[in-house]
Amino acid sequence: MGYYLRGELAKMAGINMETLRYYEKNQLIPIPNRSENGYRLYSEDTLEILAFIKSAKSAGFTLDQIRTIFTVVEGENIDLKYLEELLSQKILEIDKKMNELKNLQENLWKIKENLYQPHDCPLRNAFINCSEI
Repeated sequence: MGYYLRGELAKMAGINMETLRYYEKNQLIPIPNRSENGYRLYSEDTLEILAFIKSAKSAGFTLDQIRTIFTVVEGENIDLKYLEELLSQKILEIDKKMNELKNLQENLWKIKENLYQPHDCPLRNAFINCSEI
């Protein structure tokens, strides 16, 4: 098993060193071993944990939720019910965001379609009216 210095690990994981320090301070990653000269040495397991954290964050999970997932899946007693509820909640959140984005997209298409049509711009009219005062 290989060990990596903080800078090497951060680079390999695609995160900055401040993020790595934050994860260590908040116990999202294990406390690293120390070399004879005091440098932190992170294991390959830490690299896998960082990949999971990055993936879970991109899926919309918060660091608190990720921390809870770690505690739920530790050992042999995995709380599948909790994970199922968490995933269901995340799916609902994503569905809501997708609907919001779909509505936004439809509005933008309408604006684009009517962009060159003659129309009054309320914002422009507001500025014109203000300048006459």
